Amino acid sequence: MKLAAFFLTCLLALSCVSHERCGPTNCSGCCNPNDLCVENDPHVCSPAGAACAECDQFSICVSGGCVRPPFFMGPATVDFGQVALGTTGSAMLTFTNGGDQALVIRDAGVEPPTEFSGFGVSADAIRTVAPKDTATIVLTFSPPSIGGFGGTLIFDSNAGEPLYQPQVLGTGM
Repeated sequence: MKLAAFFLTCLLALSCVSHERCGPTNCSGCCNPNDLCVENDPHVCSPAGAACAECDQFSICVSGGCVRPPFFMGPATVDFGQVALGTTGSAMLTFTNGGDQALVIRDAGVEPPTEFSGFGVSADAIRTVAPKDTATIVLTFSPPSIGGFGGTLIFDSNAGEPLYQPQVLGTGM
């Protein structure tokens, strides 16, 4: 009966490696209160085999510990949809400085450049955002011709390596 219960528990958890208690020898993730291994959850972490710790809303799990990135933003893609030639579509992008220091955005732009892609970033994107504060910037799309266009939003900031590079998409019609 115990063996059948173990197999049922493992089947439901989809994460059992053996009938041993969750620990560093059989779990590359962390162990939840039910002694099951939790892996690949960006908001739950601890060193391998240790008890799980939940990260707060501003943190992610990196190398077994909760880390607050210097900043994070919204969606992975901003899609302008169809925009008529000679007109400009706009979209608001709100982001939060999840770090403990001021976020200084020195420059923002889209690759490939506007003259080829039709995408632009409002001048007010260059700013300082206090810790835990949010800011909104305006993105624009003025299609240079008929067809589909895409690019990547790039920020130059004191955060160092770009942590957020959303894709921008739009179709000229």
